[in-house]
Amino acid sequence: MEKKPNLGRRAFLKKTAIGAAGLTAGMSILKPAKAQAAWTNGMQINKNIDNLRVVSYYDESMFTDFAKASKTIPSTLGGSSGQETLLSGKVIQNNMDAMAIKLAQKADAATSWATIFTIPTTKTWATAQAAIKVNCVDTVNMPHTPIIGKICTVLIGLGMTAKNITVYDSGGSPAGVGYSSFVGTTIPAGVVVSQPSRGGSAAVAGFSTQPIWANLTNGNIDILVNIGPNKCHFLQNCGHFTITMKNHYGTFPANHGNGYLVGINQADPIIGGTPPRQQLCIVDSLWASVGTDSNPNNWQPSDPFNKTPAMIVMGTFSPIVDYLTVMKIRQPILGVAPQQPETDNILTSFGYSSTSPFQYFELGPTPVRGPAPDAEMPKAYMQFSLSNKRYVPTGLHFSFLRENAVSEIKVTNLQGKVVRSFSFPSYKNSLVWDGANASGTFLKSGRYIVTLSSAGKSVSQEMTLMKANF
Repeated sequence: MEKKPNLGRRAFLKKTAIGAAGLTAGMSILKPAKAQAAWTNGMQINKNIDNLRVVSYYDESMFTDFAKASKTIPSTLGGSSGQETLLSGKVIQNNMDAMAIKLAQKADAATSWATIFTIPTTKTWATAQAAIKVNCVDTVNMPHTPIIGKICTVLIGLGMTAKNITVYDSGGSPAGVGYSSFVGTTIPAGVVVSQPSRGGSAAVAGFSTQPIWANLTNGNIDILVNIGPNKCHFLQNCGHFTITMKNHYGTFPANHGNGYLVGINQADPIIGGTPPRQQLCIVDSLWASVGTDSNPNNWQPSDPFNKTPAMIVMGTFSPIVDYLTVMKIRQPILGVAPQQPETDNILTSFGYSSTSPFQYFELGPTPVRGPAPDAEMPKAYMQFSLSNKRYVPTGLHFSFLRENAVSEIKVTNLQGKVVRSFSFPSYKNSLVWDGANASGTFLKSGRYIVTLSSAGKSVSQEMTLMKANF
């Protein structure tokens, strides 16, 4: 595979990976260090929002022309023909309000955002400061400004001044290269776009003291928002993806040593403070990248977007946001099998596991793509998704009572004939179907009925199979 010349942080990442290959074979970067800084297992980022709750929004109308956006993805963020020209900022920002309502479980957007973002009792909103971490390793696959601008607008609406909000990426990735021209348009006027120097220092468990932006260690930054794209990566011990946890390789210097990824995400500048500093993590999955080389070890974080999931993901706790992005988007929709045990180690490093009672909600304009608007959180759920590039990605979300029993899903055609069935323990949260019947023959495009049966009760939803055109 022909690669672009590596510059800045990208060069360091690749060089470090190659140089350390012989030393780190079989080791996991996600293995937790013995000592921890600010994180302790069981702590909640937000006392009103479960760490395990994650909300996604699927909506093709977040693009002004989805067909164009999915067939020919622009290679630049800005400019007269860049990615931003294909986005509907109003739709994106309205959808983010709906996501905030579902995440905070409040009646309206204003109350929900005020629940998500909190400041120390020693500060007022007029004196509080926020930092928004973005990923600018390459301008072909950066987070998009309607998402960044929405967060800025929310914070300003809560009383924060625009000059106290900094959009940043440190090291060799200046945020200003990609975002300065949007300040005053999709990013509110007065917001600072910066490549801050690492003039401070922070302890990282298992490693020497690391340089970092001083405002993250001296108490100046009260709210940290992590906005990362949905990208591939060449490192197996990072799970072959870079989302929000690895986004902080721009906050801290890059280091592919064993335990470093977990260490920096458990460090005081990220998870410390009262309330904890990092309060919201967002995955910009409007577009995503899947490596085209047959060897994932050759995938580059600079690879351009080549998939269009048309989704945004939001949660308060970075490891859960990343894990569910992998299991609910990268695997069933993008067709990328999760790298194990590295993906599960994201959870175990923070005291969770793949059987933890996740609360994943997919919202969207089509009712079957999201959960029923329950007054209370469902006790269990099942996400039933297609994972086959021959079909347009789709999925169904069921909620049901958790029982110690085996549950079943049956897929029938409109004539009532069962074409595929699955049995699973009630603690299982997801099933992936390849679109084939019990004999392995792929089904024709059309409408099918999917029925979940559990503890003597059944619920059905309709799923449409359509051949993919991308």
